[in-house]
Amino acid sequence: MNTRQKIHKRIRQGLIILDGATGTQLQALGMPEGVSLELFGIENPEAIKTVHRGYLEAGAEIIYTCTFGANRYKLSSYGVSDAYDVNRRLALIARQAAGKKGLVAGDMGPTGRFVEP
Repeated sequence: MNTRQKIHKRIRQGLIILDGATGTQLQALGMPEGVSLELFGIENPEAIKTVHRGYLEAGAEIIYTCTFGANRYKLSSYGVSDAYDVNRRLALIARQAAGKKGLVAGDMGPTGRFVEP
């Protein structure tokens, strides 16, 4: 059964539990203020895996990749130009943490740029 089929089957069964506030958990593990959550995750993959595994152990069936702010606009403010590589690496970290226990979903947030009125 492929991932899509697993998700559809699970949706038909009812409620699906996803993970929670990854950034808050990383701060509790010592992530300093003012750093990119995504870059911190790449530099500290074991910390990210600890958070992912904690959510799985708590009952999450799907964990999000740590990619909420991994877009070229946000990453450029940290001197990073290859958003694709950042996303790929963070997805691999999540996949490693999930093992056969859970599913992994990408997480995408706003760019951080505002539109002029």
